[in-house]
Amino acid sequence: MNTQPEFVQLTDGNVIFDALCALGGNLFDQSVNRPEILRALAEKFAAHANVLTLRRGEETAALCAWYDNDLATRTAFLSVIVVAGSAQGCGCGSRLLTEVLRRCAEHGMRQMRLEVRKDNRAAIRFYENRGFRQERQQEGSLFYLRSIEGENA
Repeated sequence: MNTQPEFVQLTDGNVIFDALCALGGNLFDQSVNRPEILRALAEKFAAHANVLTLRRGEETAALCAWYDNDLATRTAFLSVIVVAGSAQGCGCGSRLLTEVLRRCAEHGMRQMRLEVRKDNRAAIRFYENRGFRQERQQEGSLFYLRSIEGENA
C-alpha cells in the first residue's frame, strides 16, 4: 500500500462533492457544511475551477480549489483550502498550497488572490506565513495577494 502523499486532480462534480463532504467538518465556516451548499460548490468547481487533493493512502488529507482563468491580469483566485483534522499540523496544507502555486505559475499566472474571514486567525497566520500580504478589507473579510512568479514553473 502506498502511504506516500500524492496529489490527485479532481474534475467530476460527484467526486468533488464526496471529498468536500468528507472534509466538511474542517471548514472554518460551518454554515456552508450542508449537503445542498456543498453540492452547489462541487458543481461550480467542476465546471469552472481546478480542484487538487493531497491524499495519504485512502485518506483525503487536504483539498484546494482555485481559479486560474483571469488571463488579462494573470491573477489566480484561491477559493478554498481545507485540511482534514488528522492531517493538520503536519505540513499537508503547505505542501498542497505550494503545488497549487506551482501549477498556477505553470499556467502563466503571476499572482494569487484570496479572501478570508477576519475572525479566521489560523488561516490568516497560514497565508501570511506563506507570503500573502493583506491588500484590503471589507466588512468581515480580508483580501490577500501574493506574487507567484518564479514558483518553479
